[in-house]
Parts: sequence; structure tokens; C-alpha cells
Amino acid sequence: MEIADAALSACKTRLIALDHVVIADGAPETAMLACRIGLMSGRTSEQKSALSERVLEILHCALPSLNGKVEVSAEVFELNETYRKATIG
Repeated sequence: MEIADAALSACKTRLIALDHVVIADGAPETAMLACRIGLMSGRTSEQKSALSERVLEILHCALPSLNGKVEVSAEVFELNETYRKATIG
């Protein structure tokens, strides 16, 4: 929230488990954890970079000790003018 200058109420988390993932080298023992962070426009490149680095740190600390490799990534992107949100109920 601090890095992106966002309100807590604007932050959402969605986790999606994928049954079929292929890592580039095809190694079945390699897991993948990918985080995409969508922001409304107006953040600087420095803010986006700092946010992706911080998310990588958080993900790394949250992962349990594993026997195999885990490819971890974080991507910050700008939502375009077509993004809409509604709270119903």
C-alpha cells in the first residue's frame, strides 16, 4: 500500500491454481509462483520496480522449504482505461 500509494480497500488478492504448467526446461520438479499486480495509472517506474521487488521478497519469505526449485516472479502493470470495478450489495 505504501509503495503504490494505494488505499487498503483498493487492494484485492486472487489466487489461481493451475493444473498444467510447463517451465521452460520442462523439469517436472520445478514449481511456479507468479504474481501480477495491476495498478491504475499514475505510478512512477520507480514505484512499480520497488513494488515488484518487495513482492518477490514477501513471496520468498512465505514459501516453505521445498525439495525442488520454485520459479518466482512478480509483474506490475498498468490497468488501462477499460478497467471498471463495482461493489454490489
